[in-house]
Amino acid sequence: MLARLNSTNDTSLAPGEALRILSELETAAQDHGYHHLIARIRSKRGNILEAKGEYLESLRQYDRAEAYYRKVGDPENLATVYARKVGVLRVMGQNELALHDALIAQRFQASMTSYRTFHLFAGEFGRSVEALGAVRLALLKQNSVIRDIERRLADQKQRDVRQTNLAIALRVRADYALQLGAVQQATDDLRQAATIAKAEKNAALGHELLGRISEVEGLALLRRSPETAVEKFSAALDHVEANRTDRARLLERRAAAHHAMGRKELFARDLKSAINELQAEQNANLQARREGEGEPLWSAYFLRFEPIYHRLVRHYVEEHDVVRAFAHAEGARAVEILQMIGEARTPITDIAKIRAVLPQGQTILQFVVTEDGTFTFIISREQFEVVTQQQTRREDVKRWLSMLQAAVRLSDHRVAVEALTLAYDGLFSMPLQRVRGDHRVIVVPDRSMQGLPFPALFDPTTRRFLIQQREVASAGSATLYLWSLERDRELSKSDVTHSVLLLGNPTLGPLELDAPVAPLRWAQREVEEIRDQYAGTSVFLRTGPDATAATFMTQAPRSTIIHVAAHAIANEWMPWRSSILLAPPGGEGGVLEAQYLIRELNLNQTKLVVLSACKTAGGLPIGPEGVAPLVRPLIAEGVPAVVGSLWDVNDDATTKTLMVSLHRHYHAGHDVTVALRKAQLEKIGTAADGQSSVLSWAAFQVTGHASSPFAPAKP
Repeated sequence: MLARLNSTNDTSLAPGEALRILSELETAAQDHGYHHLIARIRSKRGNILEAKGEYLESLRQYDRAEAYYRKVGDPENLATVYARKVGVLRVMGQNELALHDALIAQRFQASMTSYRTFHLFAGEFGRSVEALGAVRLALLKQNSVIRDIERRLADQKQRDVRQTNLAIALRVRADYALQLGAVQQATDDLRQAATIAKAEKNAALGHELLGRISEVEGLALLRRSPETAVEKFSAALDHVEANRTDRARLLERRAAAHHAMGRKELFARDLKSAINELQAEQNANLQARREGEGEPLWSAYFLRFEPIYHRLVRHYVEEHDVVRAFAHAEGARAVEILQMIGEARTPITDIAKIRAVLPQGQTILQFVVTEDGTFTFIISREQFEVVTQQQTRREDVKRWLSMLQAAVRLSDHRVAVEALTLAYDGLFSMPLQRVRGDHRVIVVPDRSMQGLPFPALFDPTTRRFLIQQREVASAGSATLYLWSLERDRELSKSDVTHSVLLLGNPTLGPLELDAPVAPLRWAQREVEEIRDQYAGTSVFLRTGPDATAATFMTQAPRSTIIHVAAHAIANEWMPWRSSILLAPPGGEGGVLEAQYLIRELNLNQTKLVVLSACKTAGGLPIGPEGVAPLVRPLIAEGVPAVVGSLWDVNDDATTKTLMVSLHRHYHAGHDVTVALRKAQLEKIGTAADGQSSVLSWAAFQVTGHASSPFAPAKP
């Protein structure tokens, strides 16, 4: 069995064949009870899947091997598995998690008897530190690794250390040195590494090492000799049997060299090839995913190569090819959430299809905010163009958002309006001047815009909020908005009896929070008054100890409209753990985490969910489409529209009145965008000074579209 296991190390063996051999070996090992061998097989399978770019399944295999090694107390193999996991997490963009596992693996460093294990760990540790921006620290670590290798090579007893280890370490150090501007040191390291690689007896290993060296040489030459850099990156692509992420990185770097030479067509070709590699890898990972699995990994994974899409958007805008520019802007969004919705959905990048389906009187404003400017695509049945705003950069948007968030915390209405004015001028003023008529505007924001209340943006010329000028909704992408229209139509054709689920002021169990959780007395009144709006409709109302998580999970699939007035937590560091807090039934948990909702919730007939709680439409967005953590599970389960709040809202008469008014207008036959707009305009109209009330109504925002299931009232 060991001989067959070792045969899978043969680099000429196809991955599929190697995986087949491992499956046969695992069956035989299980029959004989060879548990240690089973763990080695799983670790090896993880290694092969990692090379294929199937990261989620790779991590699953490493976790299974880790569980066994931990159980039997095998620190050597445990350290190896952790080091492998560090590499996968880093490639997926999860740099904090990668460093976390690297620090765990460091505990077992004294037990690493195999130099191969130590070398693997040292390399991954340094890369995880580098990925977090501490390049100088990574260089210092690499210096100590090289000194250790040189010492071991001088010791005749250290037979498991080879010159190849030194070449790999030198190549890595050259990369760090280049990032710090030490070109001469990098050059010297690469020359020495190349000499060793050319003498490597293992042809496959030497071939790959030469490819890695060529990549770093290309980086060294990128500025002073881009033509030679192209040759080096091409050599790296030819040498390295890399996974798709590696190939995408090399193509991106070669594209940069082409750009430096003014070769626009080759620049675009390489960037498109890089995107093709990434999309193929993403599709393989998504297809292998089990529902709700790997939630901590997705956001960073889909953002790893966002700059590639941005460069292509800029390139095609500059070439006046707006159709292709939009195709890449849309192609970067909503991939993961569309896959969860199902039916093999993919982003609609054909602008003609979008314009044909988009309803008359509606315009999509789709934003791409980069480090050096903003592009806004204007899309309607009658119009398709792009507005370029070079003066508005991502750092500007972040500054306005920080200013607004500070104003919200301090209840400073004046500063809030100032921030909303800056955002209007910088992002919306120019595009809105081009929008024809009084169209409803559907904002597809860049993820950096998450947290801006678009209806509340303030036009300094007219002295009016955007919502006073036109209807405003938002969506994660153009494709997701079209899906919400389609899904709403499907639900409108259903002949099921409409029902409403209302949960308010849940009695909470013991929670590990910084402060006691106060009862939401106004929330109780809120759901009770909303019940009165749906006279003649089946209403399921639960408050206090009866507003349980179990009730939500049981009743939500049967409900057309869901309204939850409760506490919520937007977890900024772990968005998948953002949660709605309900009453705990029978001692069980009452916390509904986002990752749990994705895994367990099943909504078949729900048109609208209103989350009247803190930051239910806020928090760190998942992936490039900018959908909030607590909105995402609901959309993924087929809800066409969600109303949530962008920041902490008070349990008071103002919130209660706004929510009751929303449902009054929705029951009167208005779609949710109109219903919320009417409710918010009422709040503006009842204030002595409309500006002074902005923080009392601006937090709530519509994502998607939901028509009213009720007939309009007769005049």
